[in-house]
Amino acid sequence: GCFGVNLVDSRMVSSVFSCVQWFGQERIEKAGFTMISASRIAAPLVQESKAHLECRLHSTLEVGSGLIVCGQIVSAAIRQDILQAEREERYQLLDQVLYLEDGLYAVLSAPRCV
Repeated sequence: GCFGVNLVDSRMVSSVFSCVQWFGQERIEKAGFTMISASRIAAPLVQESKAHLECRLHSTLEVGSGLIVCGQIVSAAIRQDILQAEREERYQLLDQVLYLEDGLYAVLSAPRCV
C-alpha cells in the first residue's frame, strides 16, 4: 500500500545499476545500502539518498513486461545542507542523475536561470 522513491546521485549510480541482478535483502546487502524508517509510510528508505519521496500506492498497470506504478506523494525530504544552500547550488549538491540507456546516465550539474 506504499512505496518510497529514493533520488539517486552520481556516487550511487554503479550500485543502483548493478543491484538489479539481485532481489530482496540480497539486493540491499550487495549494493551496500542502509535502510532507514520513513516518516509517513511503512516502506523503508535508502539512507544514502540525499532526497526521498514517500508515497501511498494508488494503482498499478501492467504494460508488456513492465509495470506502471501510480501513487500519491505524502511526504518529501531533502538533506538540510541542500535545502539551506543558494538556489543554484542546491541542484549541484543534490547531484541528481538521469538514466539514459544501457548503463549511460547524465548528471544535472549546471542549472541555469532564464
